[in-house]
Amino acid sequence: MLKMAPRTTAEILAQAEALATRFELGELPGPSAAHVDGALYRAVFAAFEHRAHADAELGSAIHAARDGGASWATIGAMVALTGEAVRSRYGLTSTR
Repeated sequence: MLKMAPRTTAEILAQAEALATRFELGELPGPSAAHVDGALYRAVFAAFEHRAHADAELGSAIHAARDGGASWATIGAMVALTGEAVRSRYGLTSTR
């Protein structure tokens, strides 16, 4: 049974690890799961884990930039988004 979508980086990583283990043990449905080398699943999980950590680092950097006086528009330009898109994603916990 699937749980609700995880919300924190730690929850995401824990759920991904559990799913990777289930894939390796052949516990998840799908015709190709049993025929795929487990190393391929581990590589996908490692890339996902790297991205989750990078996303957390980006969020921290954005909050630090806002706390230092940077505008949403300037931060957005740095990450190839509009200021509104960055504010929408990261703005709820910013102190500015």
